[in-house]
Amino acid sequence: MMLSRRLLMASVTTVVLVVAFVSVALAHAEFVSSIPAPKSTVASVPSQVKGTYSEGINPQGSSITVTGPNGARADRGDGHVDLNDPSRQTMLVSLKSGLGPGTYTVNWTTVSADDGDTATGSFSFTVASAASAAASTATATLPKTGGLPLALPIAGGIAVLNAGVALRRHGH
Repeated sequence: MMLSRRLLMASVTTVVLVVAFVSVALAHAEFVSSIPAPKSTVASVPSQVKGTYSEGINPQGSSITVTGPNGARADRGDGHVDLNDPSRQTMLVSLKSGLGPGTYTVNWTTVSADDGDTATGSFSFTVASAASAAASTATATLPKTGGLPLALPIAGGIAVLNAGVALRRHGH
């Protein structure tokens, strides 16, 4: 009986350590939300775009840029990690003046401050024409992605259940 409990505890401890290690090792500063929100329509061109990410960002190697409806750069070239944010989880970029209606694309690259892993992505928002100025500037929050870290606790639970079944079969 004592050996069975030790085996079960060792199995549980191993699963917990593996899940913790893999979750940290797979850390990426993934996109969480932005202002303007992805796929939103705004009444006028915002003065800046703000992206929020899932963890701290290393300013070296991280970037945020915006292209306009014609494919040309719409930002002022000043994209940066917001150093006024103590968590370093936001990036800002200013937009040029005189931009018009259309769809704008935001491209971002983050370097995780935790482990140096890189993540990239993009999203778009639309600036309405003067005729269709009924728009919203709401902030959208997207669920965090990365099915692998979520799958690990599930796999760990299955492993623990299997260990319990194996112990019962052997009469312990």
